Amino acid sequence: MGIVLSTSNSAKLEPKRKNRWFVSFDSIPGDGNDGVGSKLSFYAKSGTKPKVTFGADAQVKRLNEKWTFAGGPTWNDLPFTFYDFITKSNEPSAFTIMKNWKKEVYDPLTGMQGYALDYKTNATVAMLDPKGTVIQTFHVFWIWPTDVDYGTVDYTDEGICEVAVNFKYDYAVDGDESTTVGSRTTDTTYPNVV
Repeated sequence: MGIVLSTSNSAKLEPKRKNRWFVSFDSIPGDGNDGVGSKLSFYAKSGTKPKVTFGADAQVKRLNEKWTFAGGPTWNDLPFTFYDFITKSNEPSAFTIMKNWKKEVYDPLTGMQGYALDYKTNATVAMLDPKGTVIQTFHVFWIWPTDVDYGTVDYTDEGICEVAVNFKYDYAVDGDESTTVGSRTTDTTYPNVV
């Protein structure tokens, strides 16, 4: 049988789009203001989905054969970029949110480091369909910033300022649609992030 290059099935397929997504945080360490997590979610410009790599160093060698076995998982870092807006005094910008969060990890004025419970939180990266329904989730557990970059300044560049953040996390659980993970349930619609 020959290869069919075009069929009517193409009209039934809808690709996932890279621009249909959101990130949400359970809470933002270092800031007691209500709605700060939704503000940071709204400021998000780009991010990375979780990736896991399994070690394969455990091997058995016998004669001319070699068998490998899965080792422990290693989770990738999650780089995210947030737009940095000028905001009213009672509304924190991405700069302010990340400044307060990183102070929970390490405060340069006191030289003190925080407890993990104080600077780690949980997050969800979700993919959306064209109507805004969640179709895929990545629940990221115990996420925290390891690198906060406030960007550069340049008299010849009229671009928008951004805050680039590199996050570490302990592990992630992925799903194809709305699922319950432990005591957390994901919404099936786009959250209210105003």
